Amino acid sequence: MGAMLPLVVLGSMVVGGILIWLGMLGRRINRNPQCTWCRFDLNGVYPGVVTCPECGAGLKRAKAVRMGVRKRMPVVVAVGGLMVVAPMLAIGAIVYSLISGSALNARKPAWLLMTEARVLGDTHAATVAKELLDRMVTKKMAKEDSERAIALALDIQGDRNRQWSDAWGEIIDRGEVDKVLTDEQRNLYRKQSLEFGLRTREEVVAGDPLPVFLSGKEFRLSPAATMQVSAWVVSVKVNGVECPRRIISSSDYLRYGMGARPYSKFDPVAVLYVGGSRSGWGYAYANGSKESTWVGWTHVLPETVGEGPAVVEVEVVVKPDAYGNFGRVGGLTRMMATENAVPKPGEDGAFALKMSTRLKVGAKDSRTISVQTASSSVDEQLKLRLRPSTVTVRINEYESGGASLMGFQITRGGKTKTYYASVQLDVKDLPAELSHDVYMRLPGKKERLIGQMISDHVVADRGYYSTWSWGQNQDARSLGLSLNEEDMKAAPTKLDLIFKPRGEWVKLAATQRRFYEGTILVKDVPIVIEDYTNGRGGVPRTTVDEKKSEDEKKKEQEEEKR
Repeated sequence: MGAMLPLVVLGSMVVGGILIWLGMLGRRINRNPQCTWCRFDLNGVYPGVVTCPECGAGLKRAKAVRMGVRKRMPVVVAVGGLMVVAPMLAIGAIVYSLISGSALNARKPAWLLMTEARVLGDTHAATVAKELLDRMVTKKMAKEDSERAIALALDIQGDRNRQWSDAWGEIIDRGEVDKVLTDEQRNLYRKQSLEFGLRTREEVVAGDPLPVFLSGKEFRLSPAATMQVSAWVVSVKVNGVECPRRIISSSDYLRYGMGARPYSKFDPVAVLYVGGSRSGWGYAYANGSKESTWVGWTHVLPETVGEGPAVVEVEVVVKPDAYGNFGRVGGLTRMMATENAVPKPGEDGAFALKMSTRLKVGAKDSRTISVQTASSSVDEQLKLRLRPSTVTVRINEYESGGASLMGFQITRGGKTKTYYASVQLDVKDLPAELSHDVYMRLPGKKERLIGQMISDHVVADRGYYSTWSWGQNQDARSLGLSLNEEDMKAAPTKLDLIFKPRGEWVKLAATQRRFYEGTILVKDVPIVIEDYTNGRGGVPRTTVDEKKSEDEKKKEQEEEKR
């Protein structure tokens, strides 16, 4: 609508001009001859005379007489004039505001601003939203108008054809602050803030894993909003046949949002943390990023599903909640409650989501995965691309609290050191597609599995709820491993990374159809140790000023003893 506005204004002026001309011309009321100069009715006179009896104009000239007396239409002229003048006034007002710097929106009544937001383009609507928000914050708008502004913001949020502006989300947030936002509106806001897409592999053979991905396409929130979203799978069907869940064992580290344990229908598939552009979690979902947020889970395609085109139907229960509310009932209690019961749609903001997509069920002997032959040139390229500049080992120390047994025995806690190795890999535009187990080998130690890597954007490490990099760079992947005292005794300064092919992981990816069969050895990666044991405020110990007075040192020693 915004791009068409100049054409609409021009069209209005053209139509207005035509109406003015038609109104002045008038409608024909008879077929009598008429003097074109003075509009005198010449019936009974013409053609017997050569001049007009009224004005004396010669009637023998070309087009001096026309047939049919016409009567002007003042209403049509007035409408046409309005259609010409109104756009000219609007254009003049805009030009004046640009030259003088005066804000016209500040002078408009709230009802007119909201009408313009509904009718005009999204760019103007965003400007209107900022003006309405300013009036709400400065208490310059009546409560009724604030309620109408919130209703308008929710309407625009729910219309996926309209462009979303952060200011509309801030209007809804302001309604919460001013206590004019109803529970129904709050739940609607959270529901409409999420738009999901569904996808799976293009071709799956019956009996093979069926990976299903729920992707976040757009999140319509206020800039500072942060939301926790839990999702439960109710059913996954292919051509009407229920697909059982694939149980994840403790040795299977490639997991989608779940720990290394079997799970039931009642476990949440995943917990997403979504946010606006200025929120703590907003980095992953802002800047127009599409499908940057996803969760997946694995089912098994039953043997009874026949070959050929098939429809995948997925039913999910989604529950958006304000971040931080997870602990309002008590953290552990709340977690146990959510893991043992799927909320009913409409209960505490939860809603059902039914989606469908298509796939092809391949023949038993069909090859859905191909192998890229290893070569020395590709090996060398991968060694360079997969070599991290460093591997960071962070040393932390925490004090465990006291514990009681049945309320009778109290045990004293102690200090525990942790060693966590973090590996950041750049996986953008690799020369080959990977489906590899990743191992870490310290000098003099056996290699140890630290995760799996699939080119089509899954990297799973051995930590809980970890399926992709939490970093802002979507082209980077992170892997991590907890080390122990024995690993650190030799004060290692370097380690090796080994990437071993494991093609079966490809079946759990969304779009990947082949993998590279070569083993990649990345040797002598430098280790950087960050010691946080005596840090202050998250600062490593090495950066803390060690020049302290004797009194400060004694005070710290006494605190440690206590």
